Amino acid sequence: MVFIAVLTGTPFGPDNQAICVGSPEAIIEIVRLGQPAPDGNGTFSSFNGVSIDNQGSGLVAFVSTLRGTERGFKDNTGIFLAHASRLDQIARTNQAIPDGSGVFSSLEGLSLNSKGEVAFSGWVAGPSGTNDITRGLFIARDGKLIQIARTGRPSPDGAQMFSGFSDPVINSKGQVAFVGYFVATTVDRQSGVFSANGAVYLWNGRSFDEIARVGQTAPDGDGVFSEFGAPSLNDRGQLAFQSYLRETLGARDTNGVYFATGGVIKRIAKSGQPASDGNGAISVYGYPRLNQEGHIVLPVTFTGTRGAGVDNSANFRWSEGAGLIQLLRSGDRALDGNGRISGMGRPRINERGEVTFDVSYTDTTRTTGIILNDGARTIEIARAGQPVPDGNGKVLALSHPAINDRGQIAFFATLADTLRGNYDNSGVYIWSPSQ
Repeated sequence: MVFIAVLTGTPFGPDNQAICVGSPEAIIEIVRLGQPAPDGNGTFSSFNGVSIDNQGSGLVAFVSTLRGTERGFKDNTGIFLAHASRLDQIARTNQAIPDGSGVFSSLEGLSLNSKGEVAFSGWVAGPSGTNDITRGLFIARDGKLIQIARTGRPSPDGAQMFSGFSDPVINSKGQVAFVGYFVATTVDRQSGVFSANGAVYLWNGRSFDEIARVGQTAPDGDGVFSEFGAPSLNDRGQLAFQSYLRETLGARDTNGVYFATGGVIKRIAKSGQPASDGNGAISVYGYPRLNQEGHIVLPVTFTGTRGAGVDNSANFRWSEGAGLIQLLRSGDRALDGNGRISGMGRPRINERGEVTFDVSYTDTTRTTGIILNDGARTIEIARAGQPVPDGNGKVLALSHPAINDRGQIAFFATLADTLRGNYDNSGVYIWSPSQ
């Protein structure tokens, strides 16, 4: 697992954070605040984003601001890649972009794969100064930077001009998925109506596949796509994405989640459809997550429920054949009967189809827990109030679970009744299926 640690007792104040890789056997410090950048130009002063690959390669990419740089604020941000004992600089503000038409003025939105390729977004300052600012998507591959797309440049079909992008996501094959937004134009299907024009793209290193486009008819024939959320991508080139809809038959069926595979778009779920247990109708979807097998997990909210808002959220899993399956819902009793579910965190799925997420409870003093669904059963693997493994305190709250392909779950815990109070009252833990 990878985490950012806040440190105490350091001799130099600005060196009190580190990015670490941990296991039950050891914790390895990857990089630390106050450490010099690889090129010697400045020292790390804050970590602003971390990305790891999902295949356990041990690679870590991160965005950092730096202090004491040669050009001050102009070159004080970079993207870096840590692997083994080496730290490489991927991109830096004030660095020329690949086509030479400007320099990076900010860097953000990174995504890393198991080959060490990093896709990211960045703002670009052109030669004309403050009136010449564009945004682009880039990939660092084999020691080179490649520009994928840029605002102010034509879309792949030449019919539109890019005005913005979602953050990119990369898979192990180096394919990059993103939403490209277009300069506002009148939507052909409904004269005089303006929309957040755009399309979902998959870039394969040489060309673009247009997966879905604003104005395109939804797969069930009810409405047209009107705006896309950022996609999720797997190594098969399959995508899951959320879209708002217009021109639908009803007033509450304007949001859906879709799965794109082999040139076909399939509807996973849609607002307005009845809940599987008959209690209300699905209203809004959150960001879907997709694994390599094409299984999707997503959070949803409901409207028109019996519990007046107490029972209006749930986490779901979808797969071909099985369809949409509800994993857990707010308002239900806790699995052990102690309390009632009041909310759930965003679900995460591994390649075996196992799903984990955190839950919160009411009507109990043990107000949080971590859930695992393995496809056959749903269990709670940790709960507030239980003692920690070393006996120093008990769990006060649990959050941010993540699951690997072996079914191990890492999570964060705040603690109570510890020996050193505020100095040892939080930890990162790993649960294994053998426990």
